[in-house]
Amino acid sequence: MKISFLALAALACISLCCGNPAQAASCVTTECHAAIAAIKADINMDMIGRGRPGELHVMPARQSGQVTTLVQGARALAGRHGIALSSGIERYWRDSDHYSFARRAIPSICFNTGIHGDYHRPSDTPGKIDYGKLATAVKIVRDLALQTANADAPPAVLPPPVWQAWAWGPYRTPGEDLVEQLEISTVAM
Repeated sequence: MKISFLALAALACISLCCGNPAQAASCVTTECHAAIAAIKADINMDMIGRGRPGELHVMPARQSGQVTTLVQGARALAGRHGIALSSGIERYWRDSDHYSFARRAIPSICFNTGIHGDYHRPSDTPGKIDYGKLATAVKIVRDLALQTANADAPPAVLPPPVWQAWAWGPYRTPGEDLVEQLEISTVAM
């Protein structure tokens, strides 16, 4: 296996140069230059235990220059696990840890199950997590991480005609009214 334990180097870098776990991805990509050169890809999971049954979004899905064979591999693996990936969270492309890596031209992917009414609220409790769905998402990510780590080359950018022809799962994020309501109430907290 070609898996390197770069995560340990990244954690060491975070504690030495940054000290702020909330800014970990940004710290690794700006302060840990030796580690950056060794990173083949970034696979991120953010809010994967909620949402509707079978709902799993991935981004980038339609970001020119960012859709790579990593996304292509994720689509195939998700299909094997009975999930049709959706592209309904593109609006959040710059809002999670993966974007710090994507900005540095490191192939990145983020899995998410969409915004929900408890997003960033105390009411988002463990009892509301769909653990079966969470386990399926983790299996997809595990398989993708192993596939990527053992590949001879890093993920490559796909030409637009390839990813523009893809069909995506049925789910989209909630309407702008819910997103706007959540953003206003989060600011008020």
